[in-house]
Amino acid sequence: MVLNSQLIDCIIGKHVSSFVLRVFPPFAESVLSSADVSFLLRLDDGKWYLFHVRSDDNWSVEICCAEEPDCRGWDEFNARIPLILSGEIESDYDYEFYNGTDASIFSGIAHSRVLSVDVLSSEGSKDAFGIRLNFEDDFILLYPNTDGSAIETKEFKQGRGLREFEVLGKIEISTNVG
Repeated sequence: MVLNSQLIDCIIGKHVSSFVLRVFPPFAESVLSSADVSFLLRLDDGKWYLFHVRSDDNWSVEICCAEEPDCRGWDEFNARIPLILSGEIESDYDYEFYNGTDASIFSGIAHSRVLSVDVLSSEGSKDAFGIRLNFEDDFILLYPNTDGSAIETKEFKQGRGLREFEVLGKIEISTNVG
């Protein structure tokens, strides 16, 4: 799947008013890098956008409009996810949403402007396997993992990032600037 360039162009230059992580609870997984973690942004146009990797479609990146999620606070992420990972508590086996807008770990994203969007693919392929939104002081990298999506920012590391994809060969980066 080739990303919708019109939607990417629509995002560039917009300010992020809300930042939310969408997590499929990783019950009894050993590490957070195994969890399906994607993200939603509410931009200054008032719309919510979901950024995720479709595990049912050859791991393609999808950006789509979304409804405003019902969120837990960021403090609950740090308290709840380790307990789910260890199997000490169960979840409803549905996506959980954590509001990171005011969390210091995401201060370079929330209330910042999207400067550019990088689309990542393996050499010679038109299919994107990842996307990186660039801000003045931070970034959000989205890429596939075994359960769906993984993300990385300057301070939030879920997995090994692009090192996971070195086996695919050279990574091509197409940058879109507003």
